Amino acid sequence: MRVAFRTLMAATLTLLPVAAEAHSFAKGTFFPLVVQGIGASLNEPVALLTLIPVGLLASLWQPEGMLRVWPWQIAGLILGVLVAIVASPVFAIPALIGGLVCGLLSVIDRPWPAFVPIGAAFVTGVLVNMVTLEGHALGELPVGIYVGIVVGASAITAISASIARVVVERFPYFWVRLGVRVVASWTVAMTLLYLTFQIRSLLIV
Repeated sequence: MRVAFRTLMAATLTLLPVAAEAHSFAKGTFFPLVVQGIGASLNEPVALLTLIPVGLLASLWQPEGMLRVWPWQIAGLILGVLVAIVASPVFAIPALIGGLVCGLLSVIDRPWPAFVPIGAAFVTGVLVNMVTLEGHALGELPVGIYVGIVVGASAITAISASIARVVVERFPYFWVRLGVRVVASWTVAMTLLYLTFQIRSLLIV
């Protein structure tokens, strides 16, 4: 338990918030810009802490849960791009709360109605891309950046969902499913700590 706690604390401390500022994107051709956009999503702590639990929730909900929530998540991510112009650092708070809720739903692990994981995927998608693109007006960045940000954010959820699904299906034992729920509880703990730091940083500013 001590090792797990130290690992959890170390991971959280590496995600400590810094002064809010927009991502700096370089110019280039389409595919390098897509890679930049993917990197922006993968390097955004709010995106990771919010979207990993969504993937766990989808896979624990149904074996094909990710396929059912994916179109709605992509729609949410695209909407997040379109409305990011109104975003501010405060939007990190509801995004993290969304991840926290998804993590808790994964820990509880019940046969939730479809609107729960689908709605969670859509709403968190909107909020995450608003946070990632905060400070950038619509059309300010090349199209490749926007494509990469949507792809990268979607990949975070898809990868976590795929890992959970493969593990649970390959080893159909109750303790394996329990292990996935334990991982979800770790995301809850990390998100809660990071959320606390975010709120503190906003209050200080």
